[in-house]
Amino acid sequence: MRFFISPDIRKNQLLRQVVLWSLVYAFVFWVSDWPFYAKIGFSYPAIVEYYRGSEAAFRAPKSFFGLLEETHFHAFAMMVFLMTLNHLLLFTGAPRWVKAGAIHVSFGSALADMASGWLIRFVHPGFALLKMGSFLALQGSLLVILVVLWVYAWRVEGDREIGR
Repeated sequence: MRFFISPDIRKNQLLRQVVLWSLVYAFVFWVSDWPFYAKIGFSYPAIVEYYRGSEAAFRAPKSFFGLLEETHFHAFAMMVFLMTLNHLLLFTGAPRWVKAGAIHVSFGSALADMASGWLIRFVHPGFALLKMGSFLALQGSLLVILVVLWVYAWRVEGDREIGR
């Protein structure tokens, strides 16, 4: 990480390539998230049906252990993914409000996205709105982080700093 903090990232082409390739993979993750969400559906009724089931469609509700397995995997994976991206974001020249906003929105919306499935299934179908909002907030914050990191990694020495 010290290379990302210092101007060394602009001097070390291999380090820059590692960061840029990592961002390509993160972008692939971002793009592939949309079809997974489409599997659930982008409408309130589709989300409710996905978690609570439907007798008319012969769809069983999500089970406790199905939700637990999904939460268990996502909690760790998203923590590592978000910690890595946000950690790199801290060392860019982006304004403090962008960094703080991206950190809080990305972590908070990922947590809300995980929690909303449980809430829809076991508390009230109205939490489907939280599911939709948290997904969009997470995707938006990830896009901001990826763009800022991409711009910062491509800058060459002597470029104007992004304002602090």
